Amino acid sequence: MSISNKSFSTEIILSVLIFGIMLFGILNVYSVELGKENFRIHNFFSSYAAKQLVCLGLSILVCFLIANTNYNFIQFLIPAAYFCNIALLLFTKFSGKSIYGHNSWLKIGPFNLQPAEFAKMTTALFIAQIFNYKDIKLNVYKIIKSSFCILLPTLIIASQGDIGSCLVFSSFSIVFLRENYLVKLILFASYVIFSIVLSLFCSKIYISIGIISLVIIMSIRYLNQPMKILYSNIFGILTYVICHGTNFFVYNFLKPHQRDRVISWIDPERDILGIGWNATQSKIAIGSGGLFGKGFLQGTQTKYGFVPEQHTDFIFCTIGEEYGFWGSILFILAFCILIGLIFMVSEKSSYRFTRIYGYGVASILFFHFIINVGMTIGLFPIIGIPLPFVSYGGSALMSFVIMVFLFLKFNYSDKVYMRK
Repeated sequence: MSISNKSFSTEIILSVLIFGIMLFGILNVYSVELGKENFRIHNFFSSYAAKQLVCLGLSILVCFLIANTNYNFIQFLIPAAYFCNIALLLFTKFSGKSIYGHNSWLKIGPFNLQPAEFAKMTTALFIAQIFNYKDIKLNVYKIIKSSFCILLPTLIIASQGDIGSCLVFSSFSIVFLRENYLVKLILFASYVIFSIVLSLFCSKIYISIGIISLVIIMSIRYLNQPMKILYSNIFGILTYVICHGTNFFVYNFLKPHQRDRVISWIDPERDILGIGWNATQSKIAIGSGGLFGKGFLQGTQTKYGFVPEQHTDFIFCTIGEEYGFWGSILFILAFCILIGLIFMVSEKSSYRFTRIYGYGVASILFFHFIINVGMTIGLFPIIGIPLPFVSYGGSALMSFVIMVFLFLKFNYSDKVYMRK
């Protein structure tokens, strides 16, 4: 059996898209710095853009090594890579460098390494290997083991204060859905999230009236079915507890900067010069680009540094300001095609491991993309996660590049094996 030209063309399109998005990201990082008055052209080699290029070069080197490594040997190394990453997370927790209030960085020369970024990749690999075991027939065992593998790095990263990276691990729910595991549990989790968001945006009085009205309607509807009436009342009580407990949690358990982010998301006009500054300036920068943008290096919001951390979490503001509405749409379309292709290639894979790992990769990219873009336009609270392949950050760039290349490696190796 030969490898079809169609499969090769898909892999080529994926590679071109990723490489193009990475170069576009470096240009935007460069634009953020070059536009500022204190930047000089001779500072380029110490700039964020230069460091990003170095990390891209290191990523390509690692990918070259992976390309020349035996498929079975990579599979053998997956558990060791996962537990080494866990050990690195624990070491970072107690001996790491604190940046932006997160004790989640390791200082290595001029670079800062964030193990949490690589934990997403190693977790995706380990989950794929767990579900790929042929000798384990009990689905319950697989679910418990894979859930533990997700929960362990999540709890460690949460203890470091990096809530953004911690939430990314929830994207693995898409993998469970694809494999028809925990469907009811995931639907219940979605209901809980909806109730939490509802409680943040609606008055407690209106929520209480709505719950009571819904329970009464359901009780009348199922008047002769006691069990359904009981379930309706339990549903109402649970919704009430979640909605009223959310505000208590926000104001009594979250750290001040985390609480401020939630408040600024709910009411961005409340303190636009304080806690709402980032969200407000982000939307101004994107909106100022109009339909076609101001042009490369011409963004005034960028030049005068109105948006904090624009080279990292708010890099999409640069895209919106310099390339406008249509430029942003093209970028979003390119990213959607990239994620869609990974899902499509995963679904067509003849091997369970590659399919599950591919879904994990696509889910991580999707979560990062939708949350990052969403928070810059005010749809989601600011939680601080990078835009894949675009935001400045060596750890994030290397993990995303290696993660996707491993998927391409597995997919190609599967086709070679089938051909034999």
